[in-house]
Amino acid sequence: MSFLVLFTFSGLLLSAQELYYNDYIPFGSEMTYRDTVIVNQLFLPLVFNPDVIFTAKEIVLGKPFQKENILQKPTYQPAKIFQREQLKIQVENMAYLYLQSNHPSLFKYSINKMPSEKITLITNTEKTTVSVEKTGVNMEQIGAPKKFIPDRKYWISSFESALKFSENSTSDNWHSGPTKRTILNIFTRNILKYNYEKNLIKWDNDMEVKVNFYNAPNDTLRQYKVNDDLLRLHSNFGVKALKKWYYTLDGEFKTQLFSNYQENTTQLQAAFLSPYIFNLGLGMKYGHTQKFKRPDRSVELTLNLAPFAYTYMGTKNTDIDLGRHGFPKDDETGGHKRYLSKLGSTIDFNMTVKPNWDVVWKSRFRYFTSYDRIISEFENSFDFALSRYFSTLLYLHIRYDDGVTRANPSDSFFQWSQLMSFGFSYKW
Repeated sequence: MSFLVLFTFSGLLLSAQELYYNDYIPFGSEMTYRDTVIVNQLFLPLVFNPDVIFTAKEIVLGKPFQKENILQKPTYQPAKIFQREQLKIQVENMAYLYLQSNHPSLFKYSINKMPSEKITLITNTEKTTVSVEKTGVNMEQIGAPKKFIPDRKYWISSFESALKFSENSTSDNWHSGPTKRTILNIFTRNILKYNYEKNLIKWDNDMEVKVNFYNAPNDTLRQYKVNDDLLRLHSNFGVKALKKWYYTLDGEFKTQLFSNYQENTTQLQAAFLSPYIFNLGLGMKYGHTQKFKRPDRSVELTLNLAPFAYTYMGTKNTDIDLGRHGFPKDDETGGHKRYLSKLGSTIDFNMTVKPNWDVVWKSRFRYFTSYDRIISEFENSFDFALSRYFSTLLYLHIRYDDGVTRANPSDSFFQWSQLMSFGFSYKW
């Protein structure tokens, strides 16, 4: 009620544009400091002050207030110092008196009952003396402040998680089983990183879990299938050699988590540890992070060269299609072996480009050769953030393996898988 009456009365006196009521002017003051107070006292709970009754009555009753007399000043008269502030103080006094005279029930508090501080008045007399001494400061005796060195964290972790609805399709010769174009799949991808860096040692560790579930209306034996299933563990241990180069020992383990069957059959195409691939390489790693003037833009590059690499591929279940995964044939039995052991060289390149806060392009290229067989993978993902927790992902995975068994001589060694998704994403 007090606010309504105050606004009505103030509106009759002066416009809000002229008063600037967002500034605070203490009641009864003669000047204001706009940079130190943020609220007008008249908008606070009303406090009854009997000491200002007669002063305020003289202002209102003795000299009736007229808006035109105050606002429309002749242009030839010079403005006085604090003229606007004095005008605001006068209007506030009149508003306060109006409420005090016409709406006394709005006053919940009295200044006599408010807590007050004890003030001791010191009077100056002839006997009062104040001694003033000059003290010199020797800067040599003042020591420098202690340097603050915060505790450094050598282990740094990060996590990315995504759960999205997706559209997915693969080539007919995809190594874990082909998938025709499907819509409204459930796709999840989770990446956990745990890295260590101290002095000359740098140790990067990451784990990736990626699964795509989709309904299978054309499969009479199953209601849903799994594709693009991956469990990847990667570790890179390095000792600094040059400014951005490290001597490294790189290891990677890959398999899938769920079983995948050929459509309308019981033929197992891939399963957990069927197959699994282990790669170990010794070489050097180069890392570079390019920063720009804009804080939302960056480019991060890593290149690992391992001229001495060893790859082992095995399977726990021999019922899978061994030829699809590139297991060699056994000359004695005519079938496929359940293991593969090769020496060769590996190139692993990773790039992350952030043109702004909302777009991230991640690219990964891996190349392994045993000088009689080539296995390479090229992955690209574009992540468009729509908000903090929702994003759109475009993903393309191209794979080349010239050691797989082709159904027809005209079939290609290239394999591809594409995915487009939208849904929840989280990072820390």
